[in-house]
Amino acid sequence: MLYNGFSGVKSMTIQAYDSTFDDAEKVTDQEIISTVTGILNRSNKISNVHYKLAVEPTYKIQLENQ
Repeated sequence: MLYNGFSGVKSMTIQAYDSTFDDAEKVTDQEIISTVTGILNRSNKISNVHYKLAVEPTYKIQLENQ
């Protein structure tokens, strides 16, 4: 499967890890979206690395390109 990074994201939802996305508010600020997708795209370019979480996740995000 080819991966070309996260692009074309129109909105995203940031939610506490133990909550559902149903009541969350969507973020449409392109500066915030660009920052988050930039971090995700840079982290994917590192190869042959195994990640392990140091702590339990605090937040989860949902990206939407619609």
